[in-house]
Amino acid sequence: MLRTILGRGFATENASFAAALFVGGDFRGAVEKALDATGSRERRQRLLPASVILVLVLAMSLFRHLSIPGVYRQVFFWTRRGRRAAPHVTDEALVHAKARLGVDAVAALFHDLSAGVVVEPTFHGMRVFAIDGVRLCMFDTKANEKRFGKISSSHGDQAAFPQLLAVALIATETRHAVRVSFNPCTASERECAGGFLGDLERDDLVILDRGFHAVWLFERFLERSIHFVCRASASYKPRILERLGRGDYLVELTARVQRPDKTWKRVRLILRMIEYRIGRRRRVRLVTDLLDQTVYKPLQLARLYRERWECELAYDEIKTHLAAPARGTVHLPFRSKTPDGVLQEAYALFTMYNLLRSWIAVSVSASKARPRDISFVGVLQLIRVVFAELQGIDGLPLPIVRAIAALRQRKPRRPRWYHRVVRVKINRFPRKRRWHHQHIIDYASQVRLVNHRRARKPKA
Repeated sequence: MLRTILGRGFATENASFAAALFVGGDFRGAVEKALDATGSRERRQRLLPASVILVLVLAMSLFRHLSIPGVYRQVFFWTRRGRRAAPHVTDEALVHAKARLGVDAVAALFHDLSAGVVVEPTFHGMRVFAIDGVRLCMFDTKANEKRFGKISSSHGDQAAFPQLLAVALIATETRHAVRVSFNPCTASERECAGGFLGDLERDDLVILDRGFHAVWLFERFLERSIHFVCRASASYKPRILERLGRGDYLVELTARVQRPDKTWKRVRLILRMIEYRIGRRRRVRLVTDLLDQTVYKPLQLARLYRERWECELAYDEIKTHLAAPARGTVHLPFRSKTPDGVLQEAYALFTMYNLLRSWIAVSVSASKARPRDISFVGVLQLIRVVFAELQGIDGLPLPIVRAIAALRQRKPRRPRWYHRVVRVKINRFPRKRRWHHQHIIDYASQVRLVNHRRARKPKA
C-alpha cells in the first residue's frame, strides 16, 4: 500500500527537493554546529568521519531491525546516492568510531533541533505539555548496572536488565519531545520534572500524573507563572475552603519544603480541586491553579486531563515501533553494552522520533488533519522505504509529503479502557542466579554411555 501511494505521488509530481519544507533548520548545518560546539570533529582525515558517524547513529534508530554494518551501507548509499559501493569497513571500526564520537555531539544535536519545534496554543491560548517518565532496558553488563542500576522488588529480587529512566516534556498536540532527561532507574521523576521549568514559557500549561503530586513542585510552577493540572491520589484529603460547584472545590495544601540552603519552611497553597468519575469506576481528583471557574469549566479540565495519554502514546511509538529490534534478538531498544553508548543511542532515538514527528507536522500543515491523526507506524514504514530517495534529512520531496498526508487514520480513536493488572507467567525453570554462567565444554571428548538405573541383568 505504501509503495502504491508513493508511486502515484512520483507519477503526478516532480520529485525535486521542496525548498520550503525545512524542518528545524538545515540538518547538515545542525550536524556541523553540534560537532564544532562539542569538539567532536576528527583531527585527521578518516574513512569514517564524525559527520557520517553522527548520521549513522541516527539511522541506527530508524533501522533498528538491521545490524550496524547494514545501517552503514544504507547511510553510505544515501550520502553517495548510489554512485559507488560502500568501502569495506570492519565491525570493530564502526564500534570504535561510535565511541570516538561520544555522547555530547548527539545531545547537542537533539537540543538544537528540539529548540526549533513550534508548539501552538490549543487550550485557552495556552500551550499544553505533559511530563512523564519511561524506563528503557539495556544489555546486562556490569558497567550498565553500575551506571543505571536495576529495579528491585519487595521480595529483594532484581530485574533481569539494567534500566534507564527517561523523563520527557511532550507537546500533546504534535507529540514532540521538547526536552528529555536520562537518569538512573532509581531517580525521582519529580526532580527531573523540576529541571524542565527553564524550558517552559509564562502561561504554559503542564499536565502531570499523580506520581508528580508534590507541594514543592507546585510552588516552583507558581513562581514561574506556569499553570498545571495534576492528578491527586484518591485517598488524598486536602482542606476544603469553599465549594465552587458540583465536584469543584477551593482547597488548601500545606507542607514543609526544604530550601536550597537546607532550611525548612512551611508552604501554604490555595488551589482548586475537581472531582469526577468516569462511568462506575473510582473517582478521579485533579489539582490545578486555574481558579477562575467561569473561564475554565470543571468538565473542560476533566476532559483536558485525558490529553496526558498522548505522552504514553509517544512512549509507545518510541519503544514498540521505532526501537523495535528484529525477531530472534533480545528485545532491547539499545545495541550498546557501555553506558556512554546507551546514552548516545538514547539521544539519537529521541532525535529521530522528533524528526519523524516534524515531518508529520509539516505534511498536515496544509490540510485540516491533526498530527496525531496520522499513522506513525505507516510513516515509519514509508520513510524506511524511501530513505534512499531523500536528498537530506532536513526536508522532504513533495510526493513524500503527500504520501504522509494520505496516511491519515479515518477511524476515530476507540473509547476503550483496561484494568491495570499484570499477568504473571508461570515458568517451570528456576530463576537465573549469578553462578549460572556460560561453560566451555568439548562435547566430543566428554560424551560417554551410561547404563539405565532400573535396567536389569539379562537372565542366563
